[in-house]
Amino acid sequence: MTGYSGSVALVRARGFGSLPEFVARQAGERTLVDIFEKVGLPLALRDDPMMPLPLPSMMNLFERAACALDNRAFGLEVGEQMTHRGYGLWIDYSTGAETLGGALHRLVATSWAHQSGGRMELVEEGDHKVLRFCSPATALSRVQHSDHMLAPM
Repeated sequence: MTGYSGSVALVRARGFGSLPEFVARQAGERTLVDIFEKVGLPLALRDDPMMPLPLPSMMNLFERAACALDNRAFGLEVGEQMTHRGYGLWIDYSTGAETLGGALHRLVATSWAHQSGGRMELVEEGDHKVLRFCSPATALSRVQHSDHMLAPM
């Protein structure tokens, strides 16, 4: 899969939050190992939060975990255990703005510093502005991955 710039879309392992612990607690370590193997990711990523990984692998990780646990709310539940601090220096810069509007504009303008391939947008829809994450086109379901971002964002 390619991103908007023609490169592979990347995110950092810290982005899956408590997913490994959540899966191990609910279904056991063997299920966790199986999920990571099926996605083609090393389980060692849980100990290396700054390690980049392909965005489609992250999306697939969330989908497979939700399926293994038979939990439609999996992404939401993992996200509820995360805070905005999980996004590191990028979110520190964004929240350092004097106003909410300024913070949102910083978030959008610098989303490339957090991940590649996708982007954050702040768009007008009627009388409202909507902050959204736009990921590159993929055949993978994006539901669980998108859901996990709701609480920390």
